[in-house]
Amino acid sequence: MKKTLIIYTHLHKNRTGVTSCIEQVIPEIKAKYDVILIGSLISEAKQFSLIPGLRCAFNYIKQGHPVIWHVHRNNELLIAITFRVFMAKTKIIATRHSAKKPSLFSKFLYARADRVITLNREMHEALGLPSNLIPHGISPNCFKNKELEIENKKQYIGVVGRVRPLKGQIDVVKALIPIFKKNENWDCFIIGKYRQGYYHEIIQLIEEAKLSDRFIFTGEISNIYPYYNVMDINVITSYTEGSSMVPLEAMLCHTAVVATENIGTNSLLIEPGFNGELFASGDITKLREILLDLTNNVEKIDLYKKRAYQNVCENWSSQAEANKIMTIYEEVNKI
Repeated sequence: MKKTLIIYTHLHKNRTGVTSCIEQVIPEIKAKYDVILIGSLISEAKQFSLIPGLRCAFNYIKQGHPVIWHVHRNNELLIAITFRVFMAKTKIIATRHSAKKPSLFSKFLYARADRVITLNREMHEALGLPSNLIPHGISPNCFKNKELEIENKKQYIGVVGRVRPLKGQIDVVKALIPIFKKNENWDCFIIGKYRQGYYHEIIQLIEEAKLSDRFIFTGEISNIYPYYNVMDINVITSYTEGSSMVPLEAMLCHTAVVATENIGTNSLLIEPGFNGELFASGDITKLREILLDLTNNVEKIDLYKKRAYQNVCENWSSQAEANKIMTIYEEVNKI
């Protein structure tokens, strides 16, 4: 048994960007610490439901070993704070994933963590508490051994993420409708669990344009690699983000990325005109100009793919992220 137990939590019924970010760092953390997961959907660590997980943590403390909870949501943070009331030698690291100004209750909870991690400067400033800024990274092997399941019949634009207003999928559809009416060589995947009202609003636009066969809604999927693998362009239209895994995943899969500027880490990842393109959130006219240019310029797409892949492999590794996180673990263990 190693000296410190790290408890990761995933008390959520769906796979989200939070799921992906936890999956990236756990293999690196396990090389130095004992790691368990309280929750589900993440196979990289031994999984426990809540009560057995608490028993495991209690046994470590009983043997004189410290326990560090690394939580990612308010409900998980509340559980960790409650556990610490009864168990000394417990430390709490809380990663904040929202760039919105926190509610008074959320701020109350985060103020009681031993360390807070934020993912970008916007998030740090909105939280209004001391925090360590650590953007997400990605493992070059995260899609290893994934099978190709989609036949690449056409050229594809992809939009990945929960289909809801803040993700802005409707902006992509509005930008693409005039392009698709003149260019039959491209289709669009819209990938993610959707909210009925917003989904039907998008569908209505597509049906009115008589392009229902050109926009493919997949719903939530467990293996996204085949879709990334056939995408030529990935479009990120979010109005707010923490440190999204989507541009990292797309770049790793040799996809040209078009994203909203100054949202999450998009502007840190992408140098416009060099390894991708940026546009202001909600600027459908600019997005249309970018997509029209790219769909008519395969050489530029190929160049962006190559440069984006090189950038993410050299500068955005999950190992670097994990090393920064483990430095925080070491610091709190000395408190």
